[in-house]
Amino acid sequence: MLFRFRFSLSASLFMQRKLIVRNMTREKLLQILEESNRERLFLLDEVKALDAENLTAKPQPDLWSILEIVEHLVVAEKEALSNLPDPV
Repeated sequence: MLFRFRFSLSASLFMQRKLIVRNMTREKLLQILEESNRERLFLLDEVKALDAENLTAKPQPDLWSILEIVEHLVVAEKEALSNLPDPV
């Protein structure tokens, strides 16, 4: 099964560019967060359509399953969002 994976602004991008984010305007940051949320919802819709076998299947023993990738995104996003500047 072909799994389309879109996540235009991953949490790791936030973490790598913390200084840029801190200097961003509030409006630009909100725009990026809204786009990220749309992409997250798209990803969740795609994942909901999969059964447990497809979610946990690894294409190769040394590669991650879809479920492992999604878990990684959740952990990374939580970390990234906790590092955002306080709203002004």
